[in-house]
Amino acid sequence: MQAHTTRSSLVRFAKSGMTAVNCHPKVIAEGSQNKILKQVQDDKYVSEAHSKELNVLTSYRLNDFKKKAGAMHVDMSANIRRAAFTLAEVLITLGIIGVVAAMTIPTLIANYKQKTLDNQFKKTYSMISQVLLRVKGDFGYTPQCYNINAAGYKMAECKEFKEKFLEKLKVSRICETKGFENGCIPEYNGVDTVLKNEHKDDENYDEDYWQDYASRNCGGFTQSQILNNRKVYVLADGTILFFYNSEQDADSIPVFAMDINGKTGPNKWGHDLFGFMISIDGNNNLQVAASGCMRAEDGGLYTADMIDKLFH
Repeated sequence: MQAHTTRSSLVRFAKSGMTAVNCHPKVIAEGSQNKILKQVQDDKYVSEAHSKELNVLTSYRLNDFKKKAGAMHVDMSANIRRAAFTLAEVLITLGIIGVVAAMTIPTLIANYKQKTLDNQFKKTYSMISQVLLRVKGDFGYTPQCYNINAAGYKMAECKEFKEKFLEKLKVSRICETKGFENGCIPEYNGVDTVLKNEHKDDENYDEDYWQDYASRNCGGFTQSQILNNRKVYVLADGTILFFYNSEQDADSIPVFAMDINGKTGPNKWGHDLFGFMISIDGNNNLQVAASGCMRAEDGGLYTADMIDKLFH
């Protein structure tokens, strides 16, 4: 019985591939060590494989990122280039701006100057109107020194009227005669020289005709009379005034000219130089009216037009 058991054990032992040598405990321990070492080596190999795979993947992703980053850089650079202006575009734009400025700025300046003159005319008109009220107050009635259109002038009290009228103005300087030579006025044109300039290109132009025409109709405002014979009053604000004839004359009509901005340009009839006269309104009050004895220069406006602008 015992022998049978031993043989069976040996047979199982032989089938298991074990021998008497390697079944020794020391041999068994060495076998386990070999297995562990092989497992470690296998793990190391797997780890190295994973590491290589990870490096390849990382390298691939890094290269892909660089390519994309490069593409973004290129695109951004292209966008930046497209957003900038070339020298030709800048020059063309500046040229267009220059043309527009050349077309609009002169008009803006002209409008500004005209607006300034309009305001100065309004100021002068208002000043004269106030003076006339005060003069009437001094007389206590409406003095006879005015024009009634078809009825002509009433001049019985013009000498006294003009004295009181001038007293109410803030006169800073007077040139008895030769106003231009003495520096009270600039070199104005007269009605005669304006007419000559208007008609000098006429086919049958006759200078003497226009000189005679002006002298007969507006002799007090010919150039020679204005520059040499008119008594000139310069007001404190620079406004210039001179009458059509001497205020000392018995037939001194209530007609005068005023340069609303003084010696500042343009010093032209219908621009800053205007002719006025004294009239009466429907209530028998003195009022400022337009004199027909003036000739607008170079597209200027007549006094009647300027007064009309004040009330419309």
